[in-house]
Amino acid sequence: MATRLLARRTSPLWLAMRQPQQARNLAWFSSKKDEQVEESDKQKQTTATEADDQASTTATAQDTTGAESAEDTPPTENPELVEARASAAEFKDKYLRSLAEMENLRTRTREQVAEAKDFAIRGFAKDLLSVSDVLQMAIENVSQDELDKNEPLNNLFDGLKATQQMLTTTFKRHELVEVIPEGEPFDPNMHEAMFTVPHPDLEPNTVLQVTRTGWALKGRVLRAAQVGVVAKSS
Repeated sequence: MATRLLARRTSPLWLAMRQPQQARNLAWFSSKKDEQVEESDKQKQTTATEADDQASTTATAQDTTGAESAEDTPPTENPELVEARASAAEFKDKYLRSLAEMENLRTRTREQVAEAKDFAIRGFAKDLLSVSDVLQMAIENVSQDELDKNEPLNNLFDGLKATQQMLTTTFKRHELVEVIPEGEPFDPNMHEAMFTVPHPDLEPNTVLQVTRTGWALKGRVLRAAQVGVVAKSS
């Protein structure tokens, strides 16, 4: 029986019938092996991706922590650089102060030069005031009757008046103006009190009479006006 079964399995016909079944079994095993290999590759790829993501997250966290630590920790500067900056700031401050002092000096110099020009004629103008006073006295002391009777005197009088007018015009051109404070409050900076008189209708310290005209050059007193002032009531 065994001999017949063995002879049957080794016969060419049986072997030909068994070959398709073996081929199918081999193909099935090969397919399963390929699936297992593919599944293993997928698992490896997933594991690698997760590892990369975790490494990237860790690196980002480390970078953020390092950046925050760098921001919290102030950088250490070079002592020589700090000293150089301090010296530069000091020299800049001195330079700006020097510029300000020079500008102030130039301003004061311009003002002093302008003032010297304005008041260079002060002494000369003050001397001419005496000439103006004499001309004014000569004009005031000639009566109209004498002028009507004496034609040469009348011509001389007209000449004196013309000279006085030209002198006054010249004074005004150089900002030398008369100060006639009659009826104004007494100002010791502009007026010189010569006498006091009572007056019932005027306030005390009011200028009642001007005995000599005052003069001012460019707003400054050149000669104080001599005046009579109302006295305080007792």
